[in-house]
Amino acid sequence: MAANVYQIGASSNTSSAVNGLNISGFVPAGFSNANNWRNFYAQVLGIVTQPQSLYSRKAPDMALEPFGTPVIAHSITPSYNVYASDTWHLRSDFTFTYGLGYQLEMPPYEVDGKQVMVVDSSGNPVRTEDYLAARKSAALAGQVYNPTLGFATIKNVSGGRKYPYDPFYDGFSPRVSAAWNPQFGSAILGSLLGRNKTVLRGGWGLTYGRMNGVINILTPLLAPGLLQAVSCQGAVTAANAQGGNQCLGPGGATPVTAFRIGADGMTAPLPPAAQTIPQPFLPGASGCSGAGCVSGSFFPKSGDALALDPSYRPPRVQSIDFTIQREVNNKVSLEVGYIGRLINHELVDLDINAVPYMTTLGGQSFAQAYAALYTAICGLNAGCAKNAYTGAAQPFFEQALGGSTSAYCGGFSSCAAAVASKQAANIQSGSVYNLWTALSSDAVWTLGRTLPDSRVPGTVACPAGSPVCSQLQSLAMSLSNGYGNYHAAFSTVRLRNWHGFDGQANFTWGKALGTGATTQSTSGYTVVDPWNISAMYGPQFYDIHFLFNTGLVYHVPMFSSQHGFAGHILGGWGLAPLFTAQSGLPQQVQVNSNCQSFGESGCSNSTNENAILVGPVPSMSSNYGVTSTGAGSAGNTTGLNAYADPQSVYSHFRRPVLGVDGNLGGAGIIRGFPRWNLDLSVTKETKVSERVGIGFYALLTNVFNHFQPSDPTTCLDQDSSSCQPSQWGVIKGQEYDPRQMEFGLRVHF
Repeated sequence: MAANVYQIGASSNTSSAVNGLNISGFVPAGFSNANNWRNFYAQVLGIVTQPQSLYSRKAPDMALEPFGTPVIAHSITPSYNVYASDTWHLRSDFTFTYGLGYQLEMPPYEVDGKQVMVVDSSGNPVRTEDYLAARKSAALAGQVYNPTLGFATIKNVSGGRKYPYDPFYDGFSPRVSAAWNPQFGSAILGSLLGRNKTVLRGGWGLTYGRMNGVINILTPLLAPGLLQAVSCQGAVTAANAQGGNQCLGPGGATPVTAFRIGADGMTAPLPPAAQTIPQPFLPGASGCSGAGCVSGSFFPKSGDALALDPSYRPPRVQSIDFTIQREVNNKVSLEVGYIGRLINHELVDLDINAVPYMTTLGGQSFAQAYAALYTAICGLNAGCAKNAYTGAAQPFFEQALGGSTSAYCGGFSSCAAAVASKQAANIQSGSVYNLWTALSSDAVWTLGRTLPDSRVPGTVACPAGSPVCSQLQSLAMSLSNGYGNYHAAFSTVRLRNWHGFDGQANFTWGKALGTGATTQSTSGYTVVDPWNISAMYGPQFYDIHFLFNTGLVYHVPMFSSQHGFAGHILGGWGLAPLFTAQSGLPQQVQVNSNCQSFGESGCSNSTNENAILVGPVPSMSSNYGVTSTGAGSAGNTTGLNAYADPQSVYSHFRRPVLGVDGNLGGAGIIRGFPRWNLDLSVTKETKVSERVGIGFYALLTNVFNHFQPSDPTTCLDQDSSSCQPSQWGVIKGQEYDPRQMEFGLRVHF
């Protein structure tokens, strides 16, 4: 279906050019927060920074559907599963179990061919790893690999494919386990393990994850083609159009030329959609005719796109465990053990419209040149020193920008000095993608189009005679390159009518690491560096080092027969406390809107970028009456903060720097609040007669009305109204609800 969306206001990004609107020179000098000023400025003036719409088409002719027509898929997913297992009692005290399963879950196929794949200009499927490897190889040689990309429905893909990704036939799942019940005598081992009092268990198994309908059915439906997103970056008024084009791209509109809702009309400019599109559909390529064309003969640029890689496969999990269970007596048992999980081929999204930072000219890569500029201007301590660049020429910039005599570098001692001056905002904010886009859009740029989103250098509209112009805003490819692991030691004590107590207590000491595990329903969560997935490796979102919980049931043994008046009053009582405690979850120190630090595609997708720790940070605790003139100065009126001196803690972080840092800390580089809670239920059973009784219960959650602070935001930059330095560490909520009590009475007969 189609729907128009108008975005009014500038994105919260430290660059002066955001979502097509260039506000350079309009921010008052000395304004305390340029991001806030930019947002308010655009909102007050009604500047529409990015109109966008979604069109739907029908298969197989790709004709435009009437407004509001949904796309409905009828997909079939064949699935087969067989298994066999056997248990051997090799001895009276030793049992061995083994088994083998096989799972075959075929990719879904849609009966009308409503599945879209990413292809090259000849209709051949594009495999993400091959594409990125070719880009890297060319970049290291100082060249560019940027083939025209397209989208084709499954029946129009070369090779006659039936499925959007390759079937996986290797789903064999072996498993083995053993249990030993030693029967030692009275020797040392007998005293330690007992006779028939201990069981040692161990096992290993290999399993494969299962697909769900979001990733394997919905994603092939969302790629451009059946659904075509069209956006207008840099929307200007008709009087400021270039060659009839009102969408001038990132930075193409200024407050003087930008389209303003109301003042310039009630319908923002938006590229129309063609009545039909060819197969493969090559956004931004020449060959378009009729309605919906851009700059005369070019197909419109695609917006943010999602697609499934042809090599996608289910994740593989190796499970390992070893436990020792010891019966202390007939009422108490103790178990200790190890649990391990090794995970490969986990779902990740890679945005292939990322900066090829390894591009090498004059023996220097772009990453090295950028690092040299950043460290000279900002340093590697907290904040940015904003030094004037007085360093040497950087070979990459000299060759990429035509040397010191070029139009871009003229008047400066070197091209590096020119970049440092003209792109100071992008450098200081770590906006690598914006920096690359700004440089590669200049007419002196010697490398040509380097990204799928790149324009022809020196142009805004698509120039006549060019085979392709800007193709897409971002392209997040879903594939199976992620990995992770979990290792934990645990202990469990179980009670069975021990002095009136039944229940168990568990303690776990574990660690979960990986590249950012997400559910299959997640989309647009891309890795920070598509050429180095390990840059995402670190604590998982659910990584809890210490976890303790206990649940007990206590029946008061006195007056259990309930004889007499005292027996009816004092007998039949029961208590059941439930106590949980855990260490803090990973806490992200967010930077630069979670994008761009390593050249990811603008802020089209989200990821997890952590600031770099440069000093000691105390653990979070509840601090009252905190006052600050910098970080942590706003957010609540009580002065409740996770840190006694939020400004000092804030100053112990810096932004990540391409060419200097290699890992961005996973889910978080510090820890949130530790947590604990106690719930309790109280019961009373009263016997009225042999057949009639009355039951009373009271359920209390958060018995002590304990205030457990929610983890605050810790943001190095202002990314939104709730994520900004002024709210650093500010506690604005609680994890558990205040105490609640529920009472009930039941009569049974």
